[in-house]
Amino acid sequence: MGKMYENMTPYVSKDPRAAYRLALVKGAVDPDNFFFYEQSIPPLIMSEENCGSCSYQSL
Repeated sequence: MGKMYENMTPYVSKDPRAAYRLALVKGAVDPDNFFFYEQSIPPLIMSEENCGSCSYQSL
């Protein structure tokens, strides 16, 4: 298991929050997922009701 972890390390994000931010942007720019592609980021749509303390600005 340790060897697999070593081999996968270069492919793991150093900043997993970056993927979350990308999903927020995708949700703001393309909420209907018009630009769908198999490897694209799915949109993360947050409303003020379920957002809580979101710290992003809408585009």
